[in-house]
Amino acid sequence: MSTQVFLANLSGLVMAASLTWNAAAILRRKVQPAIVSWAIWGSLDIILAASMYAKGVLNPQMAVAAIGAGIVFLLSIPYGKPGWNSVDKWCLAGGVAAIGLWAITGNPTLANILSLTAIAIGCVPTYASIIEDQSREDKTFWCLTFTASVLALIGTTSLSVDALLQPIVFVVAQAIALWLLFIPKKVGVRS
Repeated sequence: MSTQVFLANLSGLVMAASLTWNAAAILRRKVQPAIVSWAIWGSLDIILAASMYAKGVLNPQMAVAAIGAGIVFLLSIPYGKPGWNSVDKWCLAGGVAAIGLWAITGNPTLANILSLTAIAIGCVPTYASIIEDQSREDKTFWCLTFTASVLALIGTTSLSVDALLQPIVFVVAQAIALWLLFIPKKVGVRS
């Protein structure tokens, strides 16, 4: 087994650990996932995983992420908070557009790009929430998820857009969340 294949497989295991950690935090009521956001993210992750699979570049981290987001969505029904926001609507539109363009063109790369764009837009409310109150997010979950993304990026065996775009977008999105989670709040600044 090559080092890249080992790292890619390890990314899937670390992603499974992060999602297990998150599920446990939800069950302990340490975090409260947004029902609609996780329904959309779960759908986008499934679209993204399917488009990567269609191109032959699905990595273990993304396969686990698609399953894990579905589990978090199911847990959000009894333990989460309801409500729609404008970002949720844009992300949903991105998912519909991804499926539509893939169906019309037969090109899974378009679904990959649109899904990742919608996922990136969907991170903005999470960043705003972290800025407002860092305790709303679980640092261990974010650290594990970031580690899985870095491993997936290093473990990528193809230099195609379809293979590289997902781990790059995930690394950047999660690095921003970690930076926001670990920077100290300035004394005297209102949240």
